[in-house]
Amino acid sequence: METRGEFPQAGRNDGRSRYSASFIKNHPAFKSLKKLVLVTGATGFSGKYLCRLLAEKGYAVAAAGYSADFPNEFGEQLRLDISNEAAVRRLIQSLRPELICHLAAQSVAQHSWKNPQRTFRVNTAGTVYLLNAVRAYAPRARVLFVSSNQVYGRTFQNEKEVREQSLLWPQNPYATTKVLAEWACLNFGRQFGLNIV
Repeated sequence: METRGEFPQAGRNDGRSRYSASFIKNHPAFKSLKKLVLVTGATGFSGKYLCRLLAEKGYAVAAAGYSADFPNEFGEQLRLDISNEAAVRRLIQSLRPELICHLAAQSVAQHSWKNPQRTFRVNTAGTVYLLNAVRAYAPRARVLFVSSNQVYGRTFQNEKEVREQSLLWPQNPYATTKVLAEWACLNFGRQFGLNIV
């Protein structure tokens, strides 16, 4: 379903969001769709494809990304710095999505050595900010957290076959942040009953 032409500009474009979250949530065209899905990291490589697939399947997609490089297939575009806790809380409070695909990350291992602080803020703290917001404003939402095979790191050298139960042995700051975010998801799920995959 292509929605780009159906949605007028919601106020001026301030560089943070093309459409307001409440505009997206309350627009009649979205209410007729299956479910509202928030995709963080929508401007990344995988995010663009996921948003397109979800829209084709009839989901209302709220695409949130850090860069201005949004897919053109749908008009519901939100600027989001996942490391900004207040912005994350406002977005979840406003949208109250039923599904969240959390892809937002600083995902280049080499960059994580150059700026490990930023990598931890985005990948680990950003995930915790999202989970806290979900707990407060959308506790029934299903959250898909996207990790990386890099969490196994050196285990690939020691085992013929790496499974989900294999030893986590990250070898760079990026992989370490993903391990920590995985543990945050596990703990939030167990402690607060959140539906996190």
